[in-house]
Amino acid sequence: MLGRNAYMDSRTDFPTLRLIDYIIGATQHEEIFDVLPRLGFRRIAERLKYLHKTTSDDDPEDPSMTLSSLRQLALFFASDRPSIGDPEIGISPDGCLQAEWLMSMGGLAMKFLSTELIQFAAISKSIVDGNRLSVYGTLPKYQALQALRPFISEERPE
Repeated sequence: MLGRNAYMDSRTDFPTLRLIDYIIGATQHEEIFDVLPRLGFRRIAERLKYLHKTTSDDDPEDPSMTLSSLRQLALFFASDRPSIGDPEIGISPDGCLQAEWLMSMGGLAMKFLSTELIQFAAISKSIVDGNRLSVYGTLPKYQALQALRPFISEERPE
């Protein structure tokens, strides 16, 4: 597990650092669910609680949310505070969390693996020179974010 330095930059304030430490040290899903609203992600926390409850209460064949994937998703939001809005969130068959954003310029999906890597894919709606801009791969968080910059930054390539 990466330490807190991997999840902070010069804009990270002390209260956020304490919450990042709490997420890193969490041993139960509920601990992370409780931190997300304190970081401004109440809607995401509610969705995650719902997914956790329904997958543990319903069919035992349904995938359970892995704690390590939940931790990676929470650390992503705690440290990067993406400005692209709240995603739709689901659980993949292997228990990893997936986040999807439909935006005016295209779509973006991320799967938060238990190994501190993110699988990602993005595609633009607009066609340039007969092609759509697309990117996909599996990388550590900061490298994945660099690859996704054209899809999540304020300035979009023409």
